[in-house]
Amino acid sequence: MTFLKPLPPTSAGKKFEIRAKVLGVYDKGKAGTVVETQQELVDAGTGEVYTRAVGSGFYVGQGNWGGPKGPATVNFPPPDRAPDAVLEHQTTAESAHLYRLNGDYNPLHATPEPGQKMGFGGAIMHGLSSWNFTARDILKEFGGSQPENLREFQARFASPVKPGDKLVTKAWRVGGGKDGFEEVRFVTQVEGGKVCLSNGRALVRIVGKAGSKFCGEQDGKRSKAIIMMLASKQEKLQNKYSTGLSADTAVEVLNPFGARPHSSTDQIPTSKEEVPVDVADPSVSTMDLGRSKFPRREAVHSKPSIFFLQIFSDKAFMLMLNVAKTFPLMISDQPRVSSDLMLSIGPRVCTPASVPPISAPINISILKSIRFNSLTTYLLLTMINGYLSNGGDGALAVPMSAAKKLRSMLEAGDDIIFCPGVYDGFSARIALSVGFDAIYMTGAGTSASRLGHADLGIANLNDMSQNAEMIANLDPTVPLIADADTGYGGPIMVTRTVQQYSRNGVAALHIEDQVQTKRCGHLQGKQVVDVPTFISRIRAAYSARRAIGSDIVIIARTDSLQSHGYNEALLRLRAAQAAGADVAFLEGLTSKDECRQVVKDMAPFPVLLNMVEYGATPSISVSEAKEMGFKIIIFPFAGLAPAYGAIRIAYERLKNEGGTGPESKMTPKQLFEVSGLKDSLAIDAAAGGNAFVGGV
Repeated sequence: MTFLKPLPPTSAGKKFEIRAKVLGVYDKGKAGTVVETQQELVDAGTGEVYTRAVGSGFYVGQGNWGGPKGPATVNFPPPDRAPDAVLEHQTTAESAHLYRLNGDYNPLHATPEPGQKMGFGGAIMHGLSSWNFTARDILKEFGGSQPENLREFQARFASPVKPGDKLVTKAWRVGGGKDGFEEVRFVTQVEGGKVCLSNGRALVRIVGKAGSKFCGEQDGKRSKAIIMMLASKQEKLQNKYSTGLSADTAVEVLNPFGARPHSSTDQIPTSKEEVPVDVADPSVSTMDLGRSKFPRREAVHSKPSIFFLQIFSDKAFMLMLNVAKTFPLMISDQPRVSSDLMLSIGPRVCTPASVPPISAPINISILKSIRFNSLTTYLLLTMINGYLSNGGDGALAVPMSAAKKLRSMLEAGDDIIFCPGVYDGFSARIALSVGFDAIYMTGAGTSASRLGHADLGIANLNDMSQNAEMIANLDPTVPLIADADTGYGGPIMVTRTVQQYSRNGVAALHIEDQVQTKRCGHLQGKQVVDVPTFISRIRAAYSARRAIGSDIVIIARTDSLQSHGYNEALLRLRAAQAAGADVAFLEGLTSKDECRQVVKDMAPFPVLLNMVEYGATPSISVSEAKEMGFKIIIFPFAGLAPAYGAIRIAYERLKNEGGTGPESKMTPKQLFEVSGLKDSLAIDAAAGGNAFVGGV
């Protein structure tokens, strides 16, 4: 979670919106599916973004549907030394009661029975409790409890916490960061037990300890909010999953948001007697749950949203439906149903037609009876629970295009995009299975594998665009950067090239300044067109992109270094930038000093490095390229050259010895699995086909 502006203690006088979108849906095989989402808290009046939260939900057992594997997880391991701070937080055994008072009616948190049946041994704390307790403790320890001193906070939920557990957080200062913020890594575990928050990382402006504003400490005085709920010791509330409190129970909780108390005359009536309630929000009113009444606060967001329920059995599914019907959550009479959304029930996948008594996914409207303690609480709840609304109207957000994703990657700070060269479906499948965030279609590899020719300008637009279309659509969520040579003609043909590449799902293409009878950029004797001709190609590409409303990234490549020198090459790149290019590409750099110089001279414009092994450019690793300042590095021959060596050895052995030898251990089925066998079988089964019922 990134905090961009200080959060106000109340939404009064402001119109806040949660703007959400799906960043990716990833197939994790037999284990399940991961849905990554982003939510921004926006002041609708000013358009200012207060917070940005990125999270993921894991849907157990719903994998193997043929989707992308997704990017590799970024890990933040703690240093191998003693922590700089050890922080403790004692949770309260009354947490289940407090959840009910705060509007969380999930029986897993409010009563022991569901948790016992699901193997947790009773009620469990909301993961957000551990998350927020740890955030508060780290800010208090390192940031002086000043909210503006916390820029980012993230962690992975690793195991449940039970009411009454003590949390122990070990924290390490590791430096880094920008604008005065320092990275702090942490691990939180239950005392004497398992880690509950792993992969913890925060960006904090280090100022030292202070009293916690999160705990309501203002001017040295501790502000408390006393919330009392009375019910008969024997009587339960209306729903059997709720927990009754004894008549003499008074639950005291710290006010974590510095709220102003109401006047002493404010009272909330119950069925037993008048009970004073000190609360934060002047909009407080009551809601009726059986024989007792509780304070509530209006939700920040009250529009319908799609809510994914993680269900483990048919019985649990019916239990959740009953809870939703009994408590003030309204299931829409006419749920919006998307055919590609499914509800998990045990090992089965229930489509809308097979889930009685309502369709899935369940469309839940958040009514005014749901209460959130703050905007932060609401934002975190939506992040973790998986609200996937697009503008709050219940429709699933449209997945980000590969081109737009690549643009966002280019804008992502100091990170570098590194791509293996692929040239056909099989090499692309292998690269995708390894987990690269982006891939590159090499023109030399396409010419060699598709046509059996050297890279001498023989491949035409149809050859290249058809190959790119096939590769890009093996996994449309992984951006493909593709060679587009010279654009295959004048401005009219360049326009057609951009249209076809964009329509085929390509995220970026590079267009060069060689003559039409071109050759590989790492061969000698290259000829280039004049500057006006080159710029007309880039201008045509830019105009074509704008005309079709595409996000495709235009990379301007010059091969003029070999024949015209560095200064001419730099002039061409700057002219291409002015004509609408998004990235600069100087082909055939001959030294590391030249590499550093072009990045410096083009800064802050992004520059691509072409790393052809044993070509004109010296060997440069990804880390070196990142240190030099490149935004993209491609390795066109990373797969092509090793493939040639392995294939030739196998063929020579077969020719000379009459067999392929012991090195060839891959079975046909294993090879087909690399090529999407499981995906194809899943498609057939989902459609009701029976061609592969007996296996393959």
